Amino acid sequence: MVKKILCQGYLWLLLLLLYSPIIIIVVYSFTESKVLGNWTGFSLGLYKKLFVDGAHHSLVNALWNTLSIALITGVVSTLLGTITAIGIFNLRARSRRLAEFVNQIPILNGDIIMGIPCSCCSCLWVFRKAILP
Repeated sequence: MVKKILCQGYLWLLLLLLYSPIIIIVVYSFTESKVLGNWTGFSLGLYKKLFVDGAHHSLVNALWNTLSIALITGVVSTLLGTITAIGIFNLRARSRRLAEFVNQIPILNGDIIMGIPCSCCSCLWVFRKAILP
């Protein structure tokens, strides 16, 4: 019981630490002040300048590019995932077991891939006097 409560508390603490910067930026984006952290009252002035006045044309272009890339990748990945699921479902038993086995192999994520060169560089930096004359 205590372990479950500690695990839940740890999870909520991590979620709070991950999402609090985003929440702070969202809250402070609804102010008239141009300095983050200086709350002058609720206002949509910055969003009006962004979308209506077109003061920051590059930001609007970046927003539309992001939304279009997200929509395209969402549709393509849904289609490919559906086709793959139908294909695996229609396989023979032996081929299906092989596909499910391959699916269970852990995939190297970006943290591991980036951690290997960083740890090598750290070791080289620590032992630089022993390696280099």
